[in-house]
Amino acid sequence: MKYTFSFFFISLLIACNSTFEKTEEVKTQELQESKKDTLENPYFQIRIADSLLKDKTKKEVLLEVVKRFKGEDLDFGYVIDESNTSYLSATVKVGKFFDDEAYYAIIYTNMQGNTDIDVYKLENCVVEHKMAARDYYFLTDTIFDVNGDGTKDFLVEYYPLSGCCRRESYDIYLSPVAKKKLVTSYIVLINPTFYPQEKLVRGVEYGHPGWAGLYKYCWRGEKLDTLEYIYPDPISKGRTFIKTQMSHDSSQKRKRICLPSLPEEYKTVKDLDWFLLYDEGTFDSEQ
Repeated sequence: MKYTFSFFFISLLIACNSTFEKTEEVKTQELQESKKDTLENPYFQIRIADSLLKDKTKKEVLLEVVKRFKGEDLDFGYVIDESNTSYLSATVKVGKFFDDEAYYAIIYTNMQGNTDIDVYKLENCVVEHKMAARDYYFLTDTIFDVNGDGTKDFLVEYYPLSGCCRRESYDIYLSPVAKKKLVTSYIVLINPTFYPQEKLVRGVEYGHPGWAGLYKYCWRGEKLDTLEYIYPDPISKGRTFIKTQMSHDSSQKRKRICLPSLPEEYKTVKDLDWFLLYDEGTFDSEQ
């Protein structure tokens, strides 16, 4: 009986060990398959495939523009033939949008809510890529002379998907007419109001009311110079104001000029309500 039990126990150990080894072998094989799948279908490859498809679509749309353009305004949407690409679409506007007499095509390529904008000049049977704006959500665009230099500029207005405070954002692409190369650089402004006749921009900084300041910038050709900032004075709990040449974020010492009231020139800033949305209790504690 003793020998029978020992034989049974040893057989059980061998069986358990065999089962364990098989289990580990299966796990190893599954892990290897998992790694293989990851290498063959990684996330970045999907992104590359989407990017290539978007580029392919842009080329198709541009060819369609050339095909349809007859020397007059044009407006159309482009349907993607591939059945599995319903998340990809394009729309086109063609017109004399800028200061010269040339026609321009503005192509909006949207993939899953993310939009690229490309501007092409159409003149004398030549298609010239003039501007590229990338990766926008919930955008609107506008064309006007933002810096007062006599040429129309291209502005993209959008609202970021996250943040604590008011944040009407503009990316400013200065006139593609005056540029001899592709325009890809831009100036970012938050909560701006434009005064092109004065060559000025006034606006509200990003931040909570009481701590966000008013700003005034001046155009020097294609660059913006900082002129001043206005903040509520915490000593008077916001009943008076402080003018300085440095923002709150600056580590440099700021020269402060006390103002009994808000300067008249700022009362036309469109986001002034956000700047003034504070009470005395705001200044009872530090930000």
